Amino acid sequence: MENSKSNTIDRKDINKQSVSWSDIQVYSDIHHTIDQMARLPKDNNLYLDKNIAHKALNLLGYFKEQLKIRPPKIINQDGEALAYTWVIGNIKRYLIVADEEVSLMDLTLDGQDSYEEVLSQDDNLPLDKIKERLLVQTNSLST
Repeated sequence: MENSKSNTIDRKDINKQSVSWSDIQVYSDIHHTIDQMARLPKDNNLYLDKNIAHKALNLLGYFKEQLKIRPPKIINQDGEALAYTWVIGNIKRYLIVADEEVSLMDLTLDGQDSYEEVLSQDDNLPLDKIKERLLVQTNSLST
């Protein structure tokens, strides 16, 4: 991704000191939605693999309880992955949870620049890497 001051993501853009009541409701709605997608028949367009749903729900709780960040939006990627998304300044950040991979992707809203990183290629959740990437200023965007 191009390095410029306009692409800097500051910790305050995604992080909050506490989760508000409205955020708690959004987190609850997201949890319910992911749970419902995992219960759909496999031939349903919104079906989400149960293993992916389980990992995604664990991450959702981590975002809310440990990181205390504002709730993401979600995108079901054909049942094969779930993407959590946030808009941070002029960047759209995706944290993608697949069966055996967790990755991070940043795209500028104008589509000119992108950054992608695989955080884990096994069934484990790389919580330290996720925390670092979501809360700490993104060096690839600011240096």
